[in-house]
Amino acid sequence: MTLDEAWVYLNKCNRPRAIYYVKSNFKGVLDWVQQCKERFSKGFMVVAGFCSKGKLKIRKVESNVKINSDYYQRAILQPIFDEEIPNLYGDDTNKVWIHQDQASSHTSKSTVNFLRMKCNQTGISAIPYSEIPAKSPDTAPMDFCAFGLLKQKLRSQRPTTLAGLWKTCLKCWDEIDMAILIKSLISWKHRCRYIVECGGHHIEHKIK
Repeated sequence: MTLDEAWVYLNKCNRPRAIYYVKSNFKGVLDWVQQCKERFSKGFMVVAGFCSKGKLKIRKVESNVKINSDYYQRAILQPIFDEEIPNLYGDDTNKVWIHQDQASSHTSKSTVNFLRMKCNQTGISAIPYSEIPAKSPDTAPMDFCAFGLLKQKLRSQRPTTLAGLWKTCLKCWDEIDMAILIKSLISWKHRCRYIVECGGHHIEHKIK
């Protein structure tokens, strides 16, 4: 089971993607490069995850809440351990491993203790942070696949309020094809090996 957080913004909806990849030896047309002033848009953080058996609920972090260790354990991990994973895995719950990145709320001493306690209660284990690969955006399926698909779908939507953006997030998350997510899990090992072959450099623009 892999899970992560991401920000979604109103001004990222109803617009084309503003990022493209080129080869390292490409001599581009200077007119393609434009300088612009970045404005902070209205938005919020969401937390989601998935495994081969299905998707976790997507959760919105309230606007006046900072994701600290206590909030992360109580509002996010607790229902995942106690309800969602058991519902997905049934009698195989004790075979589940959870993958997260190394955000401070994930690696704090209290969260590590919480994960150890939940493992004793449920049998669900968490991958030790020392074993999480570097270059996480290129290797974590939530980054290179799930959130990418979510934001791609949001770009074609037209919410005008934060409430509308949240409703759109729920709809778009539900519409993401599980077959694609499962394929990203299968490619996980390949991506980790490819990063090693590339000397630890980013690989996203090289994946075919």
